[in-house]
Parts: sequence; structure tokens; C-alpha cells
Amino acid sequence: MKRVKKFTRCLISGLCSWYKVLSLFEKHIDMKKNVGGADRWLRIGAAAAIAGLYFTNRLPKNKWSKMALAAAGSALTSGVVGYCPVNQALGLNTRKETKLGRLMHNL
Repeated sequence: MKRVKKFTRCLISGLCSWYKVLSLFEKHIDMKKNVGGADRWLRIGAAAAIAGLYFTNRLPKNKWSKMALAAAGSALTSGVVGYCPVNQALGLNTRKETKLGRLMHNL
């Protein structure tokens, strides 16, 4: 239970710091959502699976499992927020444009 509380605190602080970074750079970076529905659910599911394996002691406790947990936190954050800086750097966009979205963007 202690690990779950620690993970929850780290996750919340990670999300808060993610939003702080985004708010600092949103004027300089084009921050359009670039993670689509299926991609978002895949990221969230993979992050939940890795976190579940880590906290049920199914992964060995070494630096690789901690790096996997950090990657899971990043995948969870990009899945929840809908923006991935790696996708932007690679020019990828898995989000489908809707008519309403185009209309709101043109206002």
C-alpha cells in the first residue's frame, strides 16, 4: 500500500509538472493535440499494465524496471493530455480532424 501511495504522489506531481512545462512553452511551441483516440487508449493501457506489473512485484527491482515505470508515466501523461512532443518532432499525428474541430479552429 505504501508503494501505491508513493506512485500516486509521483504521478500527481509528474502531471502537475507536465502542465507547468506546457504552460511555459505553449507560446513558443505549436501545442495542438496530436494523439488520437486509439493511440490514447493504447498508451493508457500500456502504462497501467507496466505500473501494475511493477507494483505487484512481477518486475525485478532494478534500474530497467524504474526506467520502464518512468516511460509508463510519460505514456500515461501523453495519453491523458492528448499531446506528445515526440510525435510533434517526428511529424506524426494520429488524431482525426472533425468538421466541428475545423470549424472551431477557424473562428
